[in-house]
Amino acid sequence: MKYPKQHGFTLVELIVVMILIAILSVTALPKFLGKAGTEEITVQDQLIAVLRLMQNRAMQNTAPDACHQVLFTSTQLGSAAINPCSDTSAFSPQQQNDADQLLLSDSDIRLSLLNASSDGSELSSPLRFRFNSLGQAVTDTEPATRFHSGLRISISGAVNAAVCIESEGYIHACS
Repeated sequence: MKYPKQHGFTLVELIVVMILIAILSVTALPKFLGKAGTEEITVQDQLIAVLRLMQNRAMQNTAPDACHQVLFTSTQLGSAAINPCSDTSAFSPQQQNDADQLLLSDSDIRLSLLNASSDGSELSSPLRFRFNSLGQAVTDTEPATRFHSGLRISISGAVNAAVCIESEGYIHACS
């Protein structure tokens, strides 16, 4: 009686495949499952969205009494409780969940605002600035002067990220 030839894998082939799977799982899985930096990138995207929203409002509403003031602290950025604009305006409790606010109170992430000039000096917090009708970031003083070198918001956490506001008004992620 003749037996049919059986097909299968040898023990050596099975061990080689198991070793390859182990190597891939040790090297590749942490990259797919790791969360280092995701919160910082999310904050970066939210900052860009909030700043662009406020910039668009300033370009659309050009009434002389309109105030498009941005208040910046190490844990929050957004529109201040405004109208009229003042150098003492602050965030109101109702604004903490608004679309034009970014609040980082429960996070290890901290924001710092830098002058984008060559020295990159940090600007003291809280800082207030506005967007003019051209969408440019300007000082909150009378008369408002443009930040000629732009502004840079540094995001510090597990990894570092940044958002730049160019002197012409372009808001983007930068390194």
